[in-house]
Amino acid sequence: MEVVLAEVLPVGNNTDDPLPTSVHNGTKYVVAQPGTEWELRVNILNAKIDQSYRVWVELDRKSIGYSLISHCKGFRQDRSVVFHGFAHTDPYTGKVADRAFKFGALRPAAHAATVQHPDQIQAGRIEVTCEAVVRSGKHNDAPSSIKWATDAASKKLPQGKKWFLQPGLQAEEGSTVKQSDNGWDNHTYSVMYPLQPLRLRYDTADNLRLRKILDPSKPQHAAIMTRAGMAGSSTGSRQPKQERRAAGVKRERGADQQQHAAAGGSAAAVPRSATAETINLADEAPAPLRVGGRALAADELVVCDLAGSDDEGGPVWCVHKKQAIELAV
Repeated sequence: MEVVLAEVLPVGNNTDDPLPTSVHNGTKYVVAQPGTEWELRVNILNAKIDQSYRVWVELDRKSIGYSLISHCKGFRQDRSVVFHGFAHTDPYTGKVADRAFKFGALRPAAHAATVQHPDQIQAGRIEVTCEAVVRSGKHNDAPSSIKWATDAASKKLPQGKKWFLQPGLQAEEGSTVKQSDNGWDNHTYSVMYPLQPLRLRYDTADNLRLRKILDPSKPQHAAIMTRAGMAGSSTGSRQPKQERRAAGVKRERGADQQQHAAAGGSAAAVPRSATAETINLADEAPAPLRVGGRALAADELVVCDLAGSDDEGGPVWCVHKKQAIELAV
């Protein structure tokens, strides 16, 4: 039985090494970084001799606009085709220019529609469809180019959802990597039978670690995170709490506390506020915390939304009575 596999190959690194992958709950994830230009190699294992196969690709649940044909001739039963990127055809000359696929950072627009589940966001997906086909004729239609439009940023999770559950990357157009004078195949094909489709996800190593898809305590995952450039991942050990904070969330010392500490005074006597030097959230508070210009009372708790604060430019702190919190629970 034929099996379809796919590899994401970075463009311009002069190697044939694909981007690393990790399997979690039956889903294969490609570990990528924003700005990486890439191409997709699709391998058909155990292909039948003298059989033709047509391969389609969708990125972020949208077709890239063309398919490729692979002919299995002779005794070689493993075949492959490479999608170099988004194809642009000159309507006058028929020449084709491929613009590389590119991983772009996904930042939801301010007017993005709110959805309740990450699967409702289209980004972060690669789907490969393969069919066994036979030639049935020819056509004279001129190929047309599809202008790729990134619309994944038009949806977002509601405030309060963990930000890392939302895909961190989307497919974009990169630079021109290949030009061809050969034009397109003008044959038509009839489908004999479909092969099992292949579905991949892609995201940043940081997001995958926070979702526990990558575990730095596992050597193979630590190696992937090291390759992705994540600090502290090479040891494979549990990272310190201050290194595992959500981005953009901080607690800071007040200017009066800094001056008092510089003079040799006790920091415990000075209330802390969010005005200057960042300190560790995991430390036991040696002094009252100031919120909204006043010190926190003994019967009050301060609550910060760690998941939804990054888009606001800083953490949002709210004060609640301890009794109200306990009754709500």
